[in-house]
Amino acid sequence: MLDLETVKSYLMLVDDSQDGFLATEILLITDAINTYCERSLDSKVLVVNFFNKEPTKEINLYEFPVTQVDSLTVDGVDQVFSFFNTGKIISKNKFPSGSIEISFVAGYTEEDMPPVLKNVFLNIIKKRYQRYIDNEDVDDIEDFSSVSIVGVATMKYNTRKADDINIYLEGYQGILDRYKSARVF
Repeated sequence: MLDLETVKSYLMLVDDSQDGFLATEILLITDAINTYCERSLDSKVLVVNFFNKEPTKEINLYEFPVTQVDSLTVDGVDQVFSFFNTGKIISKNKFPSGSIEISFVAGYTEEDMPPVLKNVFLNIIKKRYQRYIDNEDVDDIEDFSSVSIVGVATMKYNTRKADDINIYLEGYQGILDRYKSARVF
């Protein structure tokens, strides 16, 4: 979502002593946000294939924003269309029934990411970085329990799943709901 230099600039860091921690956090937070939103928010080329049973005037893609549609074919025949960044593709007439393939670009680059989404990311990383430099466990010390076998061993384990996205997104779900996949099953 955001690169290391953007995060370091936001945190006002000039040296590279924290780069390892920050790079890991960037990956974890990006993954947590993408998982919560049920899609990747990063800009990427996608190809979707499906069968359309009935002729239709519009097709809705579940990834957005759509920044480019490279091609749309029905049974291998190119179609004329218009598209909107919301993922809606419209035919002047109707798309015929048949096997449809659409190649398109969807998602955000760092430059066009909505400020509110960028702020969520940066606020999470700032909070976690502050806990890290304060020598606190960034995954909450109270989530650890221990089991003892008298005279043999004591084992400490994390009671929170490692992939529990609530660790990262607590308090931001309402904002992120706007960016969830529009996929309808």
